[in-house]
Amino acid sequence: MLRLTAAAACAFVTGTASASSLIGIDFNDRVPTTGLSPLGWNTITLDGAQGNPANSFTGLTVNSLSTTGGEATGIGLEITGSQFLNDFGVSGFGPQDGTPAGGTVAEGLDSSIDDYFTDTAEASFRLSGLESGKEYYFWVMGLRAFSGLTNVISVQSAEGSTEFSQIDTAVSRLWINDELGDSTRSFQSYAHIYTADANGEISFAINREAPNSWGVAGLAVQLVPAPSAGAMLAIAGLAAARRRRDSE
Repeated sequence: MLRLTAAAACAFVTGTASASSLIGIDFNDRVPTTGLSPLGWNTITLDGAQGNPANSFTGLTVNSLSTTGGEATGIGLEITGSQFLNDFGVSGFGPQDGTPAGGTVAEGLDSSIDDYFTDTAEASFRLSGLESGKEYYFWVMGLRAFSGLTNVISVQSAEGSTEFSQIDTAVSRLWINDELGDSTRSFQSYAHIYTADANGEISFAINREAPNSWGVAGLAVQLVPAPSAGAMLAIAGLAAARRRRDSE
């Protein structure tokens, strides 16, 4: 796993991808009162709308997720291993007032990331249809309302297994990967980078540290763009300048 580096940030700005190529997934209340999700994000509920039984299930598959720009993709999501006995929650800072607790929603998101799936049993989330051997920006958002957050997340990718935690004694605060969200930072700045495996997959398992349940509000993935020719020349120029300085 890599964190977003200066070079990767440069690639995001100057490469071939754009913010509209992001694939966002919002886990929502099974009977949402507002139906809010971040603009262009895929919404998954447990009300049967995705072809799964209401309230409880042993598996869910969404075959073609869309980008925030509205483009259909061949990327799918499969969730297995949990009954989701408590299959939704409301964070308490949600669409009623639109003000995130402690300013924990990063710039580029909004407070409609307010519901979450939660359980005490481990669940697995598998993204498929990715480009094998390509790097992807990756985000998992943790959230719980009525008790603290104790998420333990294990990511499987071409690099192997990587684990990080989202631990918080406070409630209704949004975590993005292994950091507490901050409205003064961009969503992009929280990205981890993983490489899709030979099957074109990246997956993660989520469990809890007792006594609290885990809670996951959403996830997102985006292909890391190849730097443009201009960006590559700029990076090469910086490297050459550094070598000259080091040789003096």
